[in-house]
Amino acid sequence: MPVIVPVRYAVAGETLRVWPDTRAPGGSGVGFEGSIVAFQADGLDEEVGRGWSVHVVGRVEAVAPSDRDDPGGGLAIRPVVVDGAWVSSDEDR
Repeated sequence: MPVIVPVRYAVAGETLRVWPDTRAPGGSGVGFEGSIVAFQADGLDEEVGRGWSVHVVGRVEAVAPSDRDDPGGGLAIRPVVVDGAWVSSDEDR
């Protein structure tokens, strides 16, 4: 069954690292390894009235912490599809 889970994320080279919110239903990340998942992130700069949206689809791999500066574990999404767009306020159109 599909589930939407809030995550913290970081880009590491060509890999997207995510740390699911374990308090959310389905947020343990258990059972995600090997799955195909979708990820979306959005941002907005209210001062200039411009934003962005990025969509990633890829396969999930478990990640072990690599050093003490690594926030630990989490999941890696190896992108297969990456898409995105800039969005401007109605005044810019």
